[in-house]
Amino acid sequence: YGELVDAEGGLLEFSDLLKRPLDAFKYLQLSIETGEVALTQQNVTLNCVMMGSANELHLDAFREHPEFASFRGRLELVRTSYLKSYVHEQKIYDTHVLPHIRRHVAPHVTTLVAQFAVLTRMRKPNTDKYARALSNALSGLTAIEKMDLYATGAAPERLETDAQKVLQAGVHDVFEESDSYPIYEGRVGASPREMRAVLLDAAQSNQYLCLSPLAALDEIDQLCQRKSEFEWLQQDTQAGGFHDVKLFRETLFSRLLGIWEQELYAASGLVADEQYDELFERYVQHVSVWVKKERIRNKVTGEYEEPDENMMRELERLLDVKGDAHDARKQMISSIAAWAIDHPGMRVEGRLVFPQHLRRLRDAIFADKRIDVAKRARDIVVLMRDEGSGMDDNRKRDTRDVLDRLASRFGYCDSCAGDMASMLVRKRYSDILV
Repeated sequence: YGELVDAEGGLLEFSDLLKRPLDAFKYLQLSIETGEVALTQQNVTLNCVMMGSANELHLDAFREHPEFASFRGRLELVRTSYLKSYVHEQKIYDTHVLPHIRRHVAPHVTTLVAQFAVLTRMRKPNTDKYARALSNALSGLTAIEKMDLYATGAAPERLETDAQKVLQAGVHDVFEESDSYPIYEGRVGASPREMRAVLLDAAQSNQYLCLSPLAALDEIDQLCQRKSEFEWLQQDTQAGGFHDVKLFRETLFSRLLGIWEQELYAASGLVADEQYDELFERYVQHVSVWVKKERIRNKVTGEYEEPDENMMRELERLLDVKGDAHDARKQMISSIAAWAIDHPGMRVEGRLVFPQHLRRLRDAIFADKRIDVAKRARDIVVLMRDEGSGMDDNRKRDTRDVLDRLASRFGYCDSCAGDMASMLVRKRYSDILV
């Protein structure tokens, strides 16, 4: 009985193998050659796959040992770096940490922690290794942009369309760039174990009733004070924000505020989400007809009419179209044709072809409604913190409706919705609320 017997026909793992003295596993050399291991009363025939784990520091030390050459011929090294996609990193916390937390977990907390962990692992790309087009696209790439590129394939919107395509096509090469380096991307950075401690400590915060992303940020701040304990805190900062943990925290907090604004806006009931899609689809239809110099059929009257020039100009204002509007319209139709070629059989929809345009449209309309959204945030704070003092029944009912939509659509409870609204009032709306 024991591990060797239980592993028959399966997998035998030696966790942290190199932390043990060499004599503890030296028997494996002979066992691998003979397929047997000598126990006290008998020889056991091995029928399993053996694997072990070790970190790079112990492996580097083991390479200096006189016995390493003998072991090297009997093992296969498989490099397993820290994850470089926060989408995958988040699954670790959602699966292995959140089930042990008894508080309500506010939205975005594991996303924020995963993004911080991955950012600490990013390396500045070496643009000299690539062809000119990809090198130019990588020039100026920030750590935040590289994180997004790895996780979602999204290239920075500041780049021209052609440069975005080049960067997206070359992401695999960028991902593997440092595989041959001694300090490869993913070797140095915050570990999931450290982030697990951040989440568990944040769940015990006395300031919040939920596991809040704000509590997680506080714990990350505390973690970053322990510079002498972690190698990833001792890296020199580089252009683009690489290894700049202070910038990471500030950027993630700003992003969190932006997401909160969008969610509050979506839950406010001021504009229905489907209206964006309908408006943009209508614009694309009119532009398509305009480019072909045709007329469009009015769905109400059934008559064929000229494309609505006023509507197109208004949408182009909201989209902040630069340069000649006529050229922009022709470019849009060319982009649709290119997308259709790359996605045969798929229905062409504006939200799929031009997600960045739709996002700008939402942002532009949100800017016009920002004061109303700020008032919704203030009402949430008053209702949750002061029990609705000074609010009439209509305002209370409207605010309750917003809280219910935040709960049903995004997973907020009243407490974390109040935290969100309070922070927005202080950080984003203090200049427009009296």
